Amino acid sequence: MRFVKLALMFVATVSIVSVSDVTKAKADILLEPYLGYTYGTLESKVSGVSTKYDNNNLNLGARVGWQFLIVMAGVDYQMPMSGKFKGQSGAGDFDASGSTLYAFAGARLPVIRAYAGYPLMNEASAAASGTTTTYSGGSGLKLGASFTAIPLIAINAEYITNSYSQVKSGGGSAQDLSAAGYDSVKNDYFMVSVSAPLSF
Repeated sequence: MRFVKLALMFVATVSIVSVSDVTKAKADILLEPYLGYTYGTLESKVSGVSTKYDNNNLNLGARVGWQFLIVMAGVDYQMPMSGKFKGQSGAGDFDASGSTLYAFAGARLPVIRAYAGYPLMNEASAAASGTTTTYSGGSGLKLGASFTAIPLIAINAEYITNSYSQVKSGGGSAQDLSAAGYDSVKNDYFMVSVSAPLSF
């Protein structure tokens, strides 16, 4: 009986401390700039004919949000820092630009984090010979896992896919892909990045 009483007292004490820690916990602001390299493909389909471009470029971005206990959420802004969409099978090369703003949510443990993002604003541009074609809208997904090797430095691996719904070429106005003769345009790639997750 004495052992049972001691065990119950121990459980009660741990429970009280745990509840106290939760009530004292506060949300932290997350600021996480990152630099990454992408490896994947931008694919354009017109009248059933597919043209593919290598999307192997440096990207710059930042996540801003809040963290509470194991939960984190916020926005994630990503853009190509430099590079090209390099045509496969004889297709021409294009200068790459654009940006994507994601809403993200995830879970964090002491060393590992996992998160997912959905694009709120989505744009990719390909420029050549003075003409820029911009793809936008549509849907997408970002899935990421992060490992904190040393304090304030994280290694991130992400899978990113974006399917666009509109196209704008040169000085024209944006129109639906189907109206411009496209079947689909999809940007599908992986990104490995180094980031500095800062909390305030």
